[in-house]
Amino acid sequence: MKAEIVLWSLAIFMGFYSYTSSQITEKHYRFSKMNKQDLRVITWNVGGSSGEKGNALRYEFIPRIVNTIKSLQPDIIFLQELVGRHQAESISYQLRGWRFIVAKGSNRQTAIFFKNGFIRNAQSIPAEPRHFVICDYYHKKRVVSLLGLHASAYSAKRRNTVIGYATDTLRQKKTKYKILAGDLNVDIGLDKRHDLFSDNEQLDVETYNYAAKFFKDTTLLTGNTAEPDRRLDYIFASGFVVKRGGPILNVKTGDMDHHPVVVDLNFE
Repeated sequence: MKAEIVLWSLAIFMGFYSYTSSQITEKHYRFSKMNKQDLRVITWNVGGSSGEKGNALRYEFIPRIVNTIKSLQPDIIFLQELVGRHQAESISYQLRGWRFIVAKGSNRQTAIFFKNGFIRNAQSIPAEPRHFVICDYYHKKRVVSLLGLHASAYSAKRRNTVIGYATDTLRQKKTKYKILAGDLNVDIGLDKRHDLFSDNEQLDVETYNYAAKFFKDTTLLTGNTAEPDRRLDYIFASGFVVKRGGPILNVKTGDMDHHPVVVDLNFE
């Protein structure tokens, strides 16, 4: 019991390691105006909860996703649970002027969308259960290294492996600005029944701590991101000042079980 208390305390400490109380503005995200130095980022698992292991994005939900994105006016979007490249193409076309890169090798894919600037050094990197995608995004004379991933929902060991690998891959980038975002499927809040979801709570704590050691958890303490009452979706970053962030409620539809998570970052 004492060892478990120490582990949970360590998790909270590491979360605050790179996030001061002065940066926690309010619970959940509320839309606000941006200035020229800001970068608005969204991550969203757009799949659903139907079936034994859920399902990928339904085509009838694409207009809802597009309209939500338009209303939020982001610069970068990380989406998980796309059926394939053709869905990314459909979303890009309806957004008008947006481009994207998509991970390969899976029928449930991860994609990164961007509105301005251009991408270089894009790679789809093999990982279990899904590949992740990494690139350098050139935006307003700055370069931001982006990494989008979707970690395993059913294995803490697989989560540990892919999140650790992704963290190390992004750390090796020589750029000042870095963002790691996606559905990490790690939920370490102290007030919840983790035994219902995790097959190794201690390993999940270690996994979160490793990412939080090098990157700022930009939406810490801003609310749950998925049903039922879970925080699974993250935007980690380094090099930025965090202005505001958190989940957007009441926009998911049908059997979708994740909220979009938004953060406004300011270039230091």
